[in-house]
Formats: sequence, structure tokens, C-alpha cells
Amino acid sequence: MDVSALTSSDSESEEEFFALLDAACYIPAVPKKRIVRDRVDFFTKYDDYEFERRFRLTKEMARQVADLLRDKLSHDSDRNDPVSVETQVLITMRYFGSASFEEVIADLQGIHQTTAGRIVKRVSHAIAALADQVITMPAEQEIQGINQQFFQMGKIPRVIGVIDGCHVPIISPGGDNAEAFRNRKGWFSINVMAVCDAEMRFRNIVAR
Repeated sequence: MDVSALTSSDSESEEEFFALLDAACYIPAVPKKRIVRDRVDFFTKYDDYEFERRFRLTKEMARQVADLLRDKLSHDSDRNDPVSVETQVLITMRYFGSASFEEVIADLQGIHQTTAGRIVKRVSHAIAALADQVITMPAEQEIQGINQQFFQMGKIPRVIGVIDGCHVPIISPGGDNAEAFRNRKGWFSINVMAVCDAEMRFRNIVAR
């Protein structure tokens, strides 16, 4: 008897057996069903007072901000139920006002925390990109009117703006220059200076 032939035949039979076993036990992966939750229309859900208390903007101002950012925040299609520009703005305003993703999620109910984080980052960059257009020192034709507003408020003549600064806490940026961001109180921050007019509009901001 040819022993090598017998061994080869047994080996092939074993391979066929395990192949049939694998086929019998194979369970195709079932795609996880995507859950799309209902989105809330905050413009109708809250009255004017509650809306401004939560988002720090009036409804009209929120719509104006959304219109300014629409080109940067709009999605190319309606696939996957994208978050509207208005809701993206409100998510970001709510985070700015509360500094807590937990509070944002509790309010929105239906947007995952990672999604909220991406939205806040995206909207923040879009707002910052408009700084040169919306934050400007008073033009010559505005100065007289601003002078009068400040004089009526504090009886101080020839004022076009008030200036102040603060330290905004940050995480250590690391690297060789990290200590340049440590302030005199011992924690890391960015030093921000701002100028506002009589209507409390930012006219100049320097952040370093």
C-alpha cells in the first residue's frame, strides 16, 4: 500500500470537513440599524425669554448668525439626517454659555457627545474666520455718535471704547515654549485684551 497517497487523501478529507463546518457555522454580520432621533426645533420649543436664557442670543440674532455662517456650515446633501445650521449654532452657543457637553446633550436629546464636540469645533472656527469682517474699530462717521453715548453714560468726553483684559484658562500646550503660557498665578492661560463700544459690541480683540 502507498502510505503517502493514503496520508494525502486523509489530509484532503480533513480540509473538506473543516471547510464544510465553517460554511455550516457561518453567520453573516447584520449591519447595525442606524437610529435617527427626532430633532427639536428650539425656535418653537422655547419662548423668547427661555430661548435667550439658554443660548445667550435672541431668536433674531441666532438666525442672523446662522445666515452669516451658512456657506461654511451647510452640508452638501440631506443624507444621514445632517444637523441644520441653526441647530449647529445653538449647540455651540449653549456650550459657550454652560461650558458643559453634558448640559448640551441633556438639552438636545438625540445628538451624541462626539457629534456635539465636532459641531462646537466647526462652528467656532467658522465664527473666528469672520473676525476681520465683524470686529472693527469705529469708522470716522461712527465716532461722534459713540462719543455721545459714552458721555451720556459716564459724563466722560471723547471716549470711543473701553478696554479690559482677562486670562482664559488653557491646557498646557507642551513643547519648549509651554512656560510662556504660564501666568503669574501659576496656571496656563491665554491673555486676552478686548475693546468694547457703548453698546457692548467688541471693537478689537487681541489674544496671545
